[in-house]
Amino acid sequence: MDYDQEQQNEVEILKSIFFDEFIDLSDPPSVRHYALALTPDESVFSDLFAAEEDYIRKKWRLYLTVTVPETYPEAAPELHLSLDPPESAIPTDAANDSDADAYGDSSDEEDLSYDPEEDEDHPLHPLRSLDHLISFADEQAASLAGEILVFTVVSALKEEMAAQATQLIHAHRAAEAERIRLEEEADNAKFRGTPVTIERFIEWKRKFDAEMAEKKLKAKAAEEKAAGVSAAVRARSAAAAAGAKTGRQLFESDKSLVMSDSRFLGEDDESVDAHAMAADQAAEGLERINLDEDDEENNVAAMLMHEKLD
Repeated sequence: MDYDQEQQNEVEILKSIFFDEFIDLSDPPSVRHYALALTPDESVFSDLFAAEEDYIRKKWRLYLTVTVPETYPEAAPELHLSLDPPESAIPTDAANDSDADAYGDSSDEEDLSYDPEEDEDHPLHPLRSLDHLISFADEQAASLAGEILVFTVVSALKEEMAAQATQLIHAHRAAEAERIRLEEEADNAKFRGTPVTIERFIEWKRKFDAEMAEKKLKAKAAEEKAAGVSAAVRARSAAAAAGAKTGRQLFESDKSLVMSDSRFLGEDDESVDAHAMAADQAAEGLERINLDEDDEENNVAAMLMHEKLD
């Protein structure tokens, strides 16, 4: 078997099929060391939302590095699958400037390859399926030992990448639907309240009765306290009223009050006899009554005289 010819034929076939996805890793190019940029089979994009498709096209890009021994295909090649583009990637002569995006040499490289700073917790991140895909590639190569196998392995990998991406998408959709359902259920629970059962009503009634009884006890204690304060105030007021004297009683019981105002009299002021003043006031009252009676008698006599004249 002409190993070199077999290897050369395989590389030419790979370049013609994958074109800008073929990456030379040596200069001059070698048929024994190269890489292929892999994306999921197009079947994965048949039923995706715009955001899902955009993410898969940008982030789901793996690199299969192939190192071929001299006796390949009898000896198995070394395959390495990674999210990182291989070092020293040299575009093929057939690739133009726009094809450089496939090799990670343009300013858009970070959108097409693995970014260590990227949040790897994204539910559709290819890192979630990387270990499975590495094992899958090794199994495929082992099953094809002794044959030209790179194209077959690459084709199977692209289909498996599509399957894995689809699984992640469906799992993500299911998780989002469940999250929304739980949120809606929690919102609806606010309006439904707690269903009333006999057991719950009995428990509520027991707590309610205990609370009302406690409030009544507190209200009664407050009323009793207020009543006690009012009774004490009334008792003190009654005692004070019972022991108090009128002004006349004070005046009659304490003769010194008669003389207590004498110090306010001047030299020209005359002292007043209280008893004499009272007697004078009584006489004036009687005189006023007599005058009133005389007026009434005179009025009657005048009326009679007027009738006789008529």
